[in-house]
Amino acid sequence: MLIFLKTINTKPKSGFSFFVAVLLCFLNSGASAQESPFLGEWLLEITQENIVQGTRVQRGVLAIEMEGDNLVGFLENGPIFLSVRENSIAMTIDSRNASGITLERHYKGILSGGQMSGEYGPPDNALEEELLVCERFPCGCIYPSGSWTAVPYVPVRPQSIVPDPVDISGAWGTVSETGMLKWTAALTAKGQQWHDEFNVDLDLPSLRCSSPGVFWLLRSAPEIFVQDHKITFVTSSGVVRQIYMDGRQPPEFLPYSAPGFSSGHWEGDHLIVETTHLNAGVRGYMGEMYSENSTMLERYWLNSDGTLSGEMELHDPENFARPPLQRTLWTRQSIENVPAVGACEVDSFFPTNFQGRAHAGI
Repeated sequence: MLIFLKTINTKPKSGFSFFVAVLLCFLNSGASAQESPFLGEWLLEITQENIVQGTRVQRGVLAIEMEGDNLVGFLENGPIFLSVRENSIAMTIDSRNASGITLERHYKGILSGGQMSGEYGPPDNALEEELLVCERFPCGCIYPSGSWTAVPYVPVRPQSIVPDPVDISGAWGTVSETGMLKWTAALTAKGQQWHDEFNVDLDLPSLRCSSPGVFWLLRSAPEIFVQDHKITFVTSSGVVRQIYMDGRQPPEFLPYSAPGFSSGHWEGDHLIVETTHLNAGVRGYMGEMYSENSTMLERYWLNSDGTLSGEMELHDPENFARPPLQRTLWTRQSIENVPAVGACEVDSFFPTNFQGRAHAGI
């Protein structure tokens, strides 16, 4: 677990050619929990370069645990394929590319001196056509390549919990260093049943110009307005989040909504936010539902270079066996910048998904 004490599986049905394998976690080494130096939480950092996006650095928490006699792995609490032999490690971790299609990073590396390092790339059985896509159309690559490291994870925490607010107001933008997006999550039987019936063409809220929900909004850098009684996040898509800082409770008959009801407080110079009263939604393109009983927990803090870090946990025991984690990194934008507002045309959804099917006799 990453931020708070609170405490397999996917196949999106889609008109796109999405394919997400069920990732089984196992170890072919007989090492016990006391013997394995791989056990614990690690900060995984990957570096990837391409002609379109330049150098990109992404980070996420890799947890390696014992399950019975085997080691199992999770990235941002989503299951991965893991194999360890002596000081060598191999992992397969899924994510998505810029085209919204599932990709896989196949990691190989070694553990030495208390840290891991290696490279990732395509599997040995990758097709030539798949490799050509990565070369000619990097944003559509399903087997990206690069280098990686992992060091023991030490959560960032304030020196004191005595409130010490810092100025996080202003316009923020994304940077080339960001959190790793884990595609598959650890689902319950109920969550898996929903996911098996998910159709991205019909069920993805953003295709109908509906809010993607708070969890997905963490990937959209906001403009932040600070007042004594509340902090307001406004995203480029026009979604407004109001985080109440005066200890107020949600009204008895407050309707549930996509942004929900958020209350916050300062622990040292870290902003802590808890969000309830959320509409049921889906976790981005992955089609994993979260219920109205879910709670979002967030933590924000300023770094020494002036960037703003954010971490979020999605707690919904009805649908997730482990709470999905997500992190981001934002940088201040010039006051001269005019933020672009995302455009959405809902009318295009209906002809595409219904008229076309009617003409085809579906």
